Amino acid sequence: MVDRQDVDARKRMRDIDRLRRESDVISRLLKQASLIELKNEFEQVNIHLEEVETNLES
Repeated sequence: MVDRQDVDARKRMRDIDRLRRESDVISRLLKQASLIELKNEFEQVNIHLEEVETNLES
């Protein structure tokens, strides 16, 4: 027969594991969002530099 404390302990461990996995997913999503934002900023800087270059060539 399974002890109720064992069942509760296993449930808590599963919950902790689930929360850890969810935390990892959230962390990866935030990093990805940050990289996308950084990429967009680089693209804007590149556009600005191209405009400056065009103005200097004129």
